[in-house]
Amino acid sequence: MSLPTIASWNIRGFNSPDKVSFCRSLIKDQYLKMLCILEAKVSASSMDDLWFLRSHRLFENEGSCNNFLDSAPGRIWIKWDSSVFSFHQLFSSSQLIHGVISVGSFPPVYLSVIYAANTMEERKSLWDNLLDNIPPLDQPWVIMGDFNCCRFESEKR
Repeated sequence: MSLPTIASWNIRGFNSPDKVSFCRSLIKDQYLKMLCILEAKVSASSMDDLWFLRSHRLFENEGSCNNFLDSAPGRIWIKWDSSVFSFHQLFSSSQLIHGVISVGSFPPVYLSVIYAANTMEERKSLWDNLLDNIPPLDQPWVIMGDFNCCRFESEKR
């Protein structure tokens, strides 16, 4: 048995039915068991709307968590197939969700999903939050997402 496949995608808004369809296709084509949706642009009040939640379901046995209470509009929405593994959220902020993935007999895998702020000054709190949430050194740690920075100024669009 191998670890389930996960991915992150800066979707730039997860409100349209087309974006939901694109995500479902990506999950099917890549055999994903977790998708970390970045720049979701979803409001916290949408989480109270059963129609919205049902229409945005990506997995049959879906687990999910988000940082919509930390950031308006919502920046990070993590969705996974709960029949394959569990994800326990340990910390969230406007730029980060940090937690642990549990899969059968595998050791826990720590996961930090990033959607960083646009300015270097705002990103400083992200780095502080990561330092405050470093998992045990003998445990695997995946850090993925959009750090909103580039090596050269010319790379910006």
